[in-house]
Amino acid sequence: MNNTMKKRLHWWQRRNPLLCRLGVLVLIGLLMSCSNDNQDLYDKFKEINARKGRPIEPIPEVKFVPKFIYPSYLKRRNPFIKFTKVNKVSLDKIKPDVNAPDMTRRKEVLEYFKLRDLVMVGILEGEGDIWGLVSTADNQIYKVRVGEYVGQDFGKVVKITNQKISIVEKYKKKNVWHKRNAVLALDVTQKSIMDHKQIKFKEILR
Repeated sequence: MNNTMKKRLHWWQRRNPLLCRLGVLVLIGLLMSCSNDNQDLYDKFKEINARKGRPIEPIPEVKFVPKFIYPSYLKRRNPFIKFTKVNKVSLDKIKPDVNAPDMTRRKEVLEYFKLRDLVMVGILEGEGDIWGLVSTADNQIYKVRVGEYVGQDFGKVVKITNQKISIVEKYKKKNVWHKRNAVLALDVTQKSIMDHKQIKFKEILR
């Protein structure tokens, strides 16, 4: 503070002594009021610090969950493994099962009977065709020719003679279709009936 300012301050104090004292008192009052207001805050801090802290809860025990393995026999995709698109080229390389039967073909009458419940009772010849006569368990007689089907195992008639009807059946094993030969042999007891023409051909159903 230079001499000029000091002189002015002393001059102002001499001219206004009362006002100067009043200003000092106001300043002291403000400081005291501020200190009183903060005291409540300080007391609150002391109270909080004096409180006992709550005990820390123990860490919960992690329970072991066994790993689930998708059984292979279910043939289901694991949903946690990223799905990959099947390559169309690889599908084209898969060879079809040549022995698989035609599932879209309409079944014939004798395919609703088990082969063991069918009996060959004779043959019919006419117009260049040979028909095998087959009797069912309910004594109904049906005629069948080469290329038609009998039995419940996709049995296809491949040959008819006086003594037997040769059949090729198809069965599935380990997701692969296989062929096997089967025969409907002529029933000797029924042959005598046919020889004596005791059978009524109108009962032969087709």
